[in-house]
Amino acid sequence: MLQMSIPSGDAPPRYHCLVITHTHERVERTLLGVGAQTIAPTSITLAADSDDPRIQGAVARAAQKIGRQIRLVLRAQCDNSRRAQNRNNAVRAIDADQLRPDDALIFLDGDCIPDPSACAAHLRTLENADVSLGFAIRLSETQTASLTVAHASQGRIAELLDGSQKRSAAACDRRTRKRILLRRFRLTKPHKPGILSGNFAVRYSLFQRVNGFDESFTGWGAEDDDIARRLYAAGAKPGSSMKTSIVYHQHHPPESQPDWSSNPNAARLSQQFETWATYGLSEPCPQPSPRVRILEPQRQKAHA
Repeated sequence: MLQMSIPSGDAPPRYHCLVITHTHERVERTLLGVGAQTIAPTSITLAADSDDPRIQGAVARAAQKIGRQIRLVLRAQCDNSRRAQNRNNAVRAIDADQLRPDDALIFLDGDCIPDPSACAAHLRTLENADVSLGFAIRLSETQTASLTVAHASQGRIAELLDGSQKRSAAACDRRTRKRILLRRFRLTKPHKPGILSGNFAVRYSLFQRVNGFDESFTGWGAEDDDIARRLYAAGAKPGSSMKTSIVYHQHHPPESQPDWSSNPNAARLSQQFETWATYGLSEPCPQPSPRVRILEPQRQKAHA
């Protein structure tokens, strides 16, 4: 396990919440969930794989409702989705003097609303591990349609779940802990236990050590498996937060490809790899220049 120092005393844990999206849909409710965390983030950044002006509107409304500054990164849409680059863009946008080596980076997808205890659970896991693996409960179309602002901002989404959804996190936690044990004996694939890129945490220094996400992965899938194998190759110890760090995935039409074997990312994942991403955090792939804006909550005018 890599040695990381943990803040002592009464200082609150430092972490940066990094949300990515390609659309204005669903992202406002996700940010309301970020604003409801039991431990407030040091910073909140949303990076968009698009410059749709409706995204800024959704983020501005969320900043107002949660009373927090949100850093917004907009980039003109490319010919193919670039989730890996978008996540690196979120990290690159944070002011250098605001990032410390031991700060935690918590990555979320814009369609995944975090439970109020999700980020605190990641921080607890990182006290004894280098990477914290979270879980996503998929909401049905009916459940997603029933979501209200109160559900997201007050941490009440669990009220909508059925019994099988409530049990799913524990089942996945058992599988993940088994894979963590097998990893100690080198009996797993290089990227197992897998990282859910829409809900995981890692120290900034470790993220730097592997040069972040590999930006040569474009389109759907495998960028999370790739960073998992590179983090583990760098000596990172995974820890399961499956039962305690939960996000609620809002229903929408699937983006995944039915035939995984035909996906070029699957072929790339089967090839030899280096721990350091050639195109990553410090050497990005060419892209339209990202624009960073700081959205502040507007002060309410006092009534006479």
